[in-house]
Amino acid sequence: MAKKINWGRPMGAAAAVGLSALLWYSLKLTREYSTKIELPVKFVNIPAGVKLEKNPPATLELNVTGKGTELLFPALRLGVDTLEIDVKPYLPYGYLFTPKLTEMLMRILPASVHIHGIKPDTVSLAFSQKIRRRLKILPRVNFIAPQGFMLTEKPVFEPNEVTIFGAEEDVAKPEAWPTENMTIAVPLGTTRFTVAMAKNPDVIVEPATVTVAVAYERFSEGEIELPVKLVGELPPGQRVRFLPERVKVKYLAPFSRFDGVAAEDFSVEVDVEQLDPNARYAHPRLSRIPYGVRYPHVEPAHVRFVVRSEIQ
Repeated sequence: MAKKINWGRPMGAAAAVGLSALLWYSLKLTREYSTKIELPVKFVNIPAGVKLEKNPPATLELNVTGKGTELLFPALRLGVDTLEIDVKPYLPYGYLFTPKLTEMLMRILPASVHIHGIKPDTVSLAFSQKIRRRLKILPRVNFIAPQGFMLTEKPVFEPNEVTIFGAEEDVAKPEAWPTENMTIAVPLGTTRFTVAMAKNPDVIVEPATVTVAVAYERFSEGEIELPVKLVGELPPGQRVRFLPERVKVKYLAPFSRFDGVAAEDFSVEVDVEQLDPNARYAHPRLSRIPYGVRYPHVEPAHVRFVVRSEIQ
């Protein structure tokens, strides 16, 4: 007859061992221990547009004591992921003595945990020297007029200056402050736009946006015939003849000014220094162009010339 297996003794031994381990573990968790906690921190209310001479630390190291149950698991140690520290009350002193944060830190730690030290013990809050300057606006905006139209004036910025404020090394160098780089397709009937000034994380720009007024109008092609004039003195007894003697000037003018454009508003000239005896052609240039006219050019672009001696 087979013997019955007695499970009582092994089961009892295992229970005894487990109970002993649990008792030992419980005693360990109720004892006090010393450890270090790395606490992520973020310093807030630092004035915009200025630099700290030294970057504040990203963590504080806390030397603490507490029960094992509250120090065993890092996830259970703290009541926050990142502690925000308001630097405003400490700015007049130029530094933060971190032990002053003890009371605030105790509110996020378990009740039995005590702080015995904080590293670093001092955080520098000294700023670089701050200056303010008034600068002209540097436009970096390309306006595309509606189809069939052209801009008639330079865009007008209101205001035409901005104030920049920040650390001396960031503010002292610029001669003008740019707008953002952008291209604006102008809808027909719209004449005013808001443009943002270029951003810099270390500089405050006031105002951050400006208004730009643009003027545009329909243009039409015009044509005027003019004589070619010689500028400068030929040697005595010489004269020059241009072939042809008259050229055409073609241009674009806005509708509002088109009828007012006259021949006397232009001048086509050839400088006497161009009359090289070894050259066959001279290149007339426009020396006078009326206001508002766009893309004027001379046709033909070059003319023949003949220099003759006069018989005395």
